[in-house]
Amino acid sequence: MSGLSIDKFYKEMMMKNQQTYHSNKLLAGKLLAIVLASVLTATACTQVATTSAQPKTTAIVNDTTTNQAIGQIKDTLIAYQTAMAKADTDTLMTFFQDDAVIEFQGKPTLQGKAAIRQSYDGAFAVMDFTGIDYIPTSIEIYSDAAVVRTTHPDGATVYHKQQGTTFPDRNREVFVFKRQGDDWRIAYYMYNQKSDWVVGGIC
Repeated sequence: MSGLSIDKFYKEMMMKNQQTYHSNKLLAGKLLAIVLASVLTATACTQVATTSAQPKTTAIVNDTTTNQAIGQIKDTLIAYQTAMAKADTDTLMTFFQDDAVIEFQGKPTLQGKAAIRQSYDGAFAVMDFTGIDYIPTSIEIYSDAAVVRTTHPDGATVYHKQQGTTFPDRNREVFVFKRQGDDWRIAYYMYNQKSDWVVGGIC
């Protein structure tokens, strides 16, 4: 092999090595990006999983006011549950604004206490709610308004008086509270049933 051929051979080898190096560098960069994205995604999912079990609070007021509002709303939910268990429509009406709106799954939208009272009276005539339990999953305070999400734990039940049967209570709710003076009243309320249990027209 001549000197010229050898020189050409080595140059070609160097070029191939450089191309291989840059190709491997690019591949390594892509792999690193994928790994970082996976780590960030896993971290985000872990954070969501860790925090989602705790009631979330978001506020644009001072901490003392926020904590007081959250406490009042939680107390109202407990009182609401007690009134539901006792079929106490009169007490339930004290938790609603006069122009409140309710939207229940499979039911028409109702506005105003008169229509809401009639709906609850009708439900109590056929249903027993002593086995229900409202668990707050999110409470967000925005000055004079609050958005509250609740769910019902496994084991909660509703008894249908006419059918003589007990159903699992799979409801989840969204309440919008508004501040009225020193109190919080329900302005909007809607619920639906979790996807693993849907029975139309029962509640």
